[in-house]
Amino acid sequence: MKKIISIVTMLLVPLMLMAQVSLSGVVKDAKSGEPLIGVSILIEGTSSGTVTDFDGKFKLSVPNGDVKLTVSYIGYRTETVATKGQRSIIISLSEDTQTLDEVVVVGYGVQKKETLVGSISTVKSDALVSVPASNLTQTLAGKASGLAIVQSSGEIGRDEAQIFIRGKATFESNSAQPLIIVDGVIQESFAQIDPNEVESINILKDASATAVYGVKGANGVIIVTTKRGITGKAQVSFSAQMALNTPMRLHKPIEGYRTAILRDEMDDNAGVLSRYSVTQLMNWRTKASPYTEPDVDWMDEIMKSSSMQQQYNINVRGGTRTVRYFLSGGYFDQDSPFKNDKITNFNRFNFRSNLDIDVTRDLSVSLNMGARIENRKYPNSMYWNSWEIYHGAFSQSGIKYPVYNMDGSYAPNNLHALLKDSGSGADKRTVMEVALNAEYKLDWLLKGLAIKGQVAYDDNTKHAKLYTQTPAVYEYMYPTDSYILKNPARPLKYDWDDVGNARKLYWEGAVTYTRDFGKHNINALLLFNQLLRGNEAEQYYATQGLVGRLTYNYAQTYLAEINFGLNGSENFAPNKRYGLFPAFSLGWIVSKEKFWQESGINNVFNHLKIRGSLGWVGNDRSWAYIKEKNAAEEQRFIYLQQYLYSGDNGGYMFGDNKVEGIRSLTIANPDVTWEKSRKINIGIETGFFNNLLTLNAEYFHEFRKDILAESENIPSYFGATAVPSNIGRIKNQGVEIEIAHNNQLSNEFSYFVKGNFSFARNKIIERGTAKGVLPYQRAEGFAIDTPLKYITEGFFQSFEEIENSPSQLGITGNVEVRPGDLKYRDINGDGIIDIYDQIRTGFPTTPEIQYGLNVGFTWKGFDVSALFQGTANVSYDKNWEIMWAFSNNDNVFPRHWYYWTPEMGDAAAQYTQLYGKYYNNEAGADYTLSDGSYVRFKNLDVGYTFPEEWTKKVFINNLRIYVSALNLVTWSKEKGLDPDNRHGRGADMPPMRSVNFGININF
Repeated sequence: MKKIISIVTMLLVPLMLMAQVSLSGVVKDAKSGEPLIGVSILIEGTSSGTVTDFDGKFKLSVPNGDVKLTVSYIGYRTETVATKGQRSIIISLSEDTQTLDEVVVVGYGVQKKETLVGSISTVKSDALVSVPASNLTQTLAGKASGLAIVQSSGEIGRDEAQIFIRGKATFESNSAQPLIIVDGVIQESFAQIDPNEVESINILKDASATAVYGVKGANGVIIVTTKRGITGKAQVSFSAQMALNTPMRLHKPIEGYRTAILRDEMDDNAGVLSRYSVTQLMNWRTKASPYTEPDVDWMDEIMKSSSMQQQYNINVRGGTRTVRYFLSGGYFDQDSPFKNDKITNFNRFNFRSNLDIDVTRDLSVSLNMGARIENRKYPNSMYWNSWEIYHGAFSQSGIKYPVYNMDGSYAPNNLHALLKDSGSGADKRTVMEVALNAEYKLDWLLKGLAIKGQVAYDDNTKHAKLYTQTPAVYEYMYPTDSYILKNPARPLKYDWDDVGNARKLYWEGAVTYTRDFGKHNINALLLFNQLLRGNEAEQYYATQGLVGRLTYNYAQTYLAEINFGLNGSENFAPNKRYGLFPAFSLGWIVSKEKFWQESGINNVFNHLKIRGSLGWVGNDRSWAYIKEKNAAEEQRFIYLQQYLYSGDNGGYMFGDNKVEGIRSLTIANPDVTWEKSRKINIGIETGFFNNLLTLNAEYFHEFRKDILAESENIPSYFGATAVPSNIGRIKNQGVEIEIAHNNQLSNEFSYFVKGNFSFARNKIIERGTAKGVLPYQRAEGFAIDTPLKYITEGFFQSFEEIENSPSQLGITGNVEVRPGDLKYRDINGDGIIDIYDQIRTGFPTTPEIQYGLNVGFTWKGFDVSALFQGTANVSYDKNWEIMWAFSNNDNVFPRHWYYWTPEMGDAAAQYTQLYGKYYNNEAGADYTLSDGSYVRFKNLDVGYTFPEEWTKKVFINNLRIYVSALNLVTWSKEKGLDPDNRHGRGADMPPMRSVNFGININF
């Protein structure tokens, strides 16, 4: 029998071989039509197969007849294709969006989103590129929960927004900023990266996500990942944008006539002679004599109605199975918002090259290069900030001098002269970032084992140069019809220049292990790193440490993770430089349980994951408020005692003799250490109707201690000043909610709705407040930066009311109270209003509430999206020119016109009585607090993508034109200033409103 079978087999084999036929074909991307390189093609049920070549083509010997092929490719849905006896076939693969979204960048690696237990929000590239923002920080507002963006300035080249993750849990804003990671390397900022280079921005919020950064992870971490090459033909993308920028909410005084009337009324109320005559008032009203009674609107005089902004980018990505590349070059240019200003400009050149090479099956190497050149140019008067120009435009008197005299010369206090003829300053920065990565798989030693490393070097060079010039300024004297030279002309001359160079060297080495044992999955990481950064002019910053992570899941249902960072900083004493920061987290995907999937609820409530974490992280940003200097300063090496050699200007006195010597400065703190934060996070993720609707919610609680602060409990007889110490303690807690709904109603129409809401409230437990301070005046028990103010109870309506109210003459310097003055609450009930009646009131300057709503739809080739973003529970203080009439100059603003009078009363009055005395009203009351809450129409994007059958004729794969806008409309209680303003005198330029026209072309 065996012989018969052998003979039959020998006869059939040649026949089977003769039945084999050659099948050829090509595999393309279903959307773009581009051929795909390296696609795996297997004959179903066998190990026979091939891969596509550089043109996406393949050849394969298959049995004659209908054969099924399994076609698979990374990032695409696996397809089973029937040949139906064909000898040539075209196969189209569609992107697997679920697969593309399932990997999330975390600290020192990536994890599957499905089994992730940390609290991480992600902003993708497509949410960034069409926003006409001048830097990347501005594009994030309202797009992720837990992220607070405060852009207090719109100055060209100096408009980077402040970022807070889950509110503020330390005293100083410089200590509260998150850690920035760009492609695995710590950076000081990511603002000037071209959005076209970015693949994603991940916001790491809880200790489970940030513990690997140890002493730097307490404020959260932002990880920016740039784009990389892909397998396939080169894809060339070109984009161009042209925007018109308009400053929002310019703070403008009222016109000269009403200004002069208010000045005279104030003088009359004060019982002094009026400053202006009837003739002068008529001249202002009729503008009959513009040189003697000028009426200059300086804001209108110097501000353009709009200015230009443009951005261009071209990038190429592609590669083979062994070499993949991404190349990008970009240019950004922003013009001056000021008239007659040919100097102010900010432009930036960006370049990036990311190269990935699979040297062997086990060895892969990556080379990342990022470079940019930033050029900032300003008039001399604006080199440091826009105080003299923008602040001068609303604070400088418009009724004292004209812009130009009759002979065309500059009149005094001329802003045009400061813009055009004060000289110029230039600031050029060249940034180069290079990183080499390598990974070697050790499967031959132990399956799943690998080693990897990275070496990175950054060079940041700044060259600043300043030139000074003074134009001639004359004052016209009407009685004599002559001119007085107020400032003589001085020619343009070199003032100074400065060259600075900052360098950074970072390296890391790691061992990783990833392995599946049936339903058990284990992922482990052990990494050592070291960072050295700084410049030659100061002591370098240095950190090093050990990082570990162990993740485990069973059947992708039960999840557990342990992270730790064992690291330290050079800023502390040798025996106090290192600390251990562990974090523990658990998760349970309930919807994967058998009882859930077999129940009817799974048809509606298809996804439920519960997760929680507990961990400890640190913060080595050592900033503290120094009362003597009324400013926050970085505290470096304060564990070392500092001394001063006292020569001719100091020393010691022995009798009548002065002796030179050395004396100690502030007393050192040998025990200084970093802030320590314990964080708890509980999260729930849900999906309904097959994820048609998703809802995620989180609760977080943080206790932070060892915050640097000056103690107010050191007695004066101590005889010396001590450096700050780790006495601060804060509690911070809140909730976050993210909701999303996506639906495709037809092949031509789809829509989406996404919303996020964040609430974070902190409370100071200990700040070192002096023990004698009254309980309601202490910082403890209130949020950070909660103001200390008198409580206003309206305006006094009569002298009788003043007599029957607690005396306000206890206010420092106050000698008179009149009807129309502010009335204050007697907090302690002693019948006298004084400093003991101030209490903590209002909200902090960092918003407690942030929210965003993003809606949009696509119909045929059209796409529309809109983002509304807002904040609440936030306040800021207003003083000087933006608050008080005739403060520091001759200007008043619309609210001052509606000052209190007996006829107007309390309800209609917008301002106090005018009579020239200010001690009572400017004593420091909640009257000066402004509500910083707002709702902003942040982004609008309207685009059209041309049909593919049109664009293919001109060798274009995709062509989209669009109109987008930034900061379209703002609704807020504060009408005169942008609600993100944080300057007490409103001196920062407001952010820009931009209307942008753009085009994207993909070849």
